[in-house]
Amino acid sequence: MKPKRRPFLKLAIALAMSLPAIAAAQQTSAKTPRIGLLAWWPCGMPYASETSEFGMFMQGLHDLGYTLHELSFECRSASKQDSRLAAAAGDLVQLPVDVIVTSSQPAAHAAQAATDAIPIVTIISGDPVAAGLASSLAKPGGNLTGVTYYATELAAKRLQLLMEAIPGLATVGVLANPVVSYLPFETDTKQAATSE
Repeated sequence: MKPKRRPFLKLAIALAMSLPAIAAAQQTSAKTPRIGLLAWWPCGMPYASETSEFGMFMQGLHDLGYTLHELSFECRSASKQDSRLAAAAGDLVQLPVDVIVTSSQPAAHAAQAATDAIPIVTIISGDPVAAGLASSLAKPGGNLTGVTYYATELAAKRLQLLMEAIPGLATVGVLANPVVSYLPFETDTKQAATSE
């Protein structure tokens, strides 16, 4: 190697070694993500507890390597009244937050009505397409994404298992809770019965 190139080589090595430090400095000066929690239960509960409304979400953040100190949380509660979800969602939008996290279909509707710009992540127990929250499961569109744990085909499977357990069963009663009327348990069970 020619002696004239050594200063450039030393400079290149010094730059290469300092890049991780420069990147780390840029990351620490970056804005702390502000996460809005749209809660049905009062916000006074510790969000991170396993039994809280957002316990599994917080566990997921922890599993991804985040600590609660790296993130900023804003919680607004409907105080166990669905009619207060819209005001709570509006408060989060006014702050503003970087993302809104919800844990129910009514909360997802309230958040979606409050903003079409802030991303919404939700866990819902109904059909997001039938509820008007998503265009399709594969491509929800808009600013809402998340998961659903209600599967329409389970109503048919439950009915099938019941009929296998009680041969000759002719009549089945279905109890439906009007508070969660957005869940199609009754309709799905009736449809499954007519297709059997």
